[in-house]
Amino acid sequence: MPVLVIVGDRDAMFDSRRTARRVRECVPRATVRLLPEVGHAVFGQAEPIAAFLRT
Repeated sequence: MPVLVIVGDRDAMFDSRRTARRVRECVPRATVRLLPEVGHAVFGQAEPIAAFLRT
């Protein structure tokens, strides 16, 4: 099953770098986007999500 994970690297609630690393290890074919300078609220990702869903 296709998996897309989008997280901000400055999330104050979760350790997003660790989450991204764990997803990459546990779901090798997952698409993981760790966004620089982005916190817990991730905005402006509609197009990347739509592109992922079209594939």
